Amino acid sequence: MDIQKYIKVEKDPGGQLEDSVVRKGVMINKDLIAPGKMRRTIFNPRIILLHWPLEYKKGKNQTNAELLKEEDWGVLL
Repeated sequence: MDIQKYIKVEKDPGGQLEDSVVRKGVMINKDLIAPGKMRRTIFNPRIILLHWPLEYKKGKNQTNAELLKEEDWGVLL
């Protein structure tokens, strides 16, 4: 088992070995999209955990209509 897939070690210069701690929990590593515009702290957050990707996928089907007569507009609408 490769334990490095399941843990992350943060190294900060300085300090003593006794200053180190092990924290239980989950860490999500994401970059800020708009640094300076996003809040750094959110009080009482609501969190949702998804088991599938949350993304918008544009449909592949498009409808085109070619109208030859003015009367066809009424049928289309």
